[in-house]
Amino acid sequence: MLNIGRNISKMFFTRSKIAFTLLILVFTYAAQARITVESSDTLRTGDVVLKRAGVSARRSGTLLSSQTLQQTEQISRSGLQKMACCTLAESFENSATTSTNYSDAITGAKQIQLLGLSGKYLSTTAENVPFLHGIASAFGWNYTPSSWLESIQISKGVGSVAGGYETVSGQINFEFQKPNSGQPLYFDLYSDHFIHSEVNSVLKNRINDNWHSALMLHTTHSLMPDKWTSLHDHNNDDFYDMPRVHNTNLYNRWLYVSNSGTLQSRFDLKFVHDRRSGGQMDGAHGMSHHLAENRYVSVIKNTNWQVTNKTGLQIGEDEAKSLGIITNFTRHLLNSTFGLKSLEANQSTFDSRFIFNSQFGISAHKYQIGFSYTYDKINNSYEDLLPKNITPRTKWDRVEHIPGVFAEYTCTALTNFTIMAGTRLDYNSKFGWLFTPRAHVKYNWHFLTARFSLGRGYRASNPLTEYIGHFASSKKIHIIDIPHLDMEKAWNTGANVMLSLPIWNRQKATVSLDYYHIFFQDRTIADIDRAPSTIFFYNSSHARTDTWQADLALPVNRHFSFYAAFRHSNQHINYTDGATRLTAEEPLIGRYKAIFNAQYLSNLKRWTIDATVQLNGRSRLPNLSGYSSSLRFGKSYPIIYTQVSRKFKAFEIYVGIENLLNYTQNEPIQSWQDPYSEAFDASSVWGPIVGRKGYLGLRCHLGQFM
Repeated sequence: MLNIGRNISKMFFTRSKIAFTLLILVFTYAAQARITVESSDTLRTGDVVLKRAGVSARRSGTLLSSQTLQQTEQISRSGLQKMACCTLAESFENSATTSTNYSDAITGAKQIQLLGLSGKYLSTTAENVPFLHGIASAFGWNYTPSSWLESIQISKGVGSVAGGYETVSGQINFEFQKPNSGQPLYFDLYSDHFIHSEVNSVLKNRINDNWHSALMLHTTHSLMPDKWTSLHDHNNDDFYDMPRVHNTNLYNRWLYVSNSGTLQSRFDLKFVHDRRSGGQMDGAHGMSHHLAENRYVSVIKNTNWQVTNKTGLQIGEDEAKSLGIITNFTRHLLNSTFGLKSLEANQSTFDSRFIFNSQFGISAHKYQIGFSYTYDKINNSYEDLLPKNITPRTKWDRVEHIPGVFAEYTCTALTNFTIMAGTRLDYNSKFGWLFTPRAHVKYNWHFLTARFSLGRGYRASNPLTEYIGHFASSKKIHIIDIPHLDMEKAWNTGANVMLSLPIWNRQKATVSLDYYHIFFQDRTIADIDRAPSTIFFYNSSHARTDTWQADLALPVNRHFSFYAAFRHSNQHINYTDGATRLTAEEPLIGRYKAIFNAQYLSNLKRWTIDATVQLNGRSRLPNLSGYSSSLRFGKSYPIIYTQVSRKFKAFEIYVGIENLLNYTQNEPIQSWQDPYSEAFDASSVWGPIVGRKGYLGLRCHLGQFM
């Protein structure tokens, strides 16, 4: 622990040009901003009107809502601060609904899983605008800071047809800090004993009665001095446990609200540049000069620009009639090398939606209609120079033009019932006509809430970026079939029952039980079982996933609260090789996850103590000798997180430990002694790569919106 403290203190005083530059920007901006800002009591967004109200009670970190039509779990800002939660990928450790796994043992990238499926089947949005779409999803979870967030909503099952046809397993929506609410000046400093530091800041400014702006800045900086080799290679395999990460992230928001409040428009500008380098350590363990010249190196560069506008307009005096217009343009560049493999990809996406909201006479019969248009172009360029895999530089594009129309009706006329039914019709220039029906039913009675949902979802796969973790191996990527893959098609049906039971001290315990079944008519799979040295991509039919989950939220009193949950997934995929067939689980997807969280909050909220215990279920490992080989499984493993926070008037200090038991997967890199051999594989990761991690941070907030 002395080394941990020494390294953390050294990191806080390490010079970082990027961090220094961002801090200068922060205080320059703050000097021009008004710290006390007036804001209106009503905020209008499209067809939704929100009234501001004072809240004195402590809000739960994880909220299981009975109000939403779709089953939704909300992680509030207090929930995000239960741990360090530096990135989006680290924001779900207190949730059993999702799982977070490493994609490989070299890049340090993490991926999200929901309902027993990888994150690619999620519809991911930032305030209902497409986010982390396409090739950005490969590393996007790892470079967006969670300190910019107000909350996260995790919804299971199919969503509204207004959001598009891509939802298969569910949705995750991120609510970022707004320009006209919260603290006008906020910054967060973080460092851990692996010599990894982060600086986050949020600056808000009231321009005049109509305009507000916010500037969010983030930088990540990792140091890996040669003299601290043992710190970054705990298992002595000559590979960095985690890559060097250098990240710069800027987010500029502008909000316009008319004097009457009937028009609101939001403009967002985002820029991200992320570079991560890992692989073999230079000169570790007496590496010879010859090996040093040919050491295995991985370098990943991501650059992303995004421009967004959301405009909501009330039509006439009727608040039920409104028009919403959403436009979004994203440009993403990915440049990656894994030893002798390389992938260059870029994507340009334009998305626009026009949504009209109204009602049939009374408010119990509402509807929304609209149309959308999406342009999506992806360019891929792949090369493999391993002698046994020689694949010359191969390029291919995928261009999609997708106009669509949709209509949705919501009925609340029946006592205790809410019914929503919708449909959309899209024409995809590559895949043809796509018909998407969806329906939701919710029943409320006193302390009981019951939900049911049914609907269809589609998605176009881009296997090279979705399975980029497999590049960290000597396996040959069989790319010839990728341009000919069909659209993925699936049905999702599910049910949820939730009880809100009075207990003591006017507290309520929440109990939730849900079950979801997903059936694929077509699913794109990466077959890593057919042959141990090759990865094949093709469409498979009749794959399915069944997932059930139970949750218990128990507020004991105003000081103590508990949350426990258990989720189990059972999935089957049909792998084929001519007449040979294998039906098995998708590899490296955990069967279950159990979680227990306890929080103590002192008087005046000065001290907060959090402890989270996870038990992650075993997952199937890839077969070693084809379909006929015996099934192999990883181990079940626990992870414990602890954090203590102390609040002062304008700042907060927090210190914590992740992976308290120091549990790591044994030899996550196979054949690490010879990374260019046929047996080299760093992609079969089922458990933690990094052991115990201590961290220290400072949060500071100044000013107040009045």
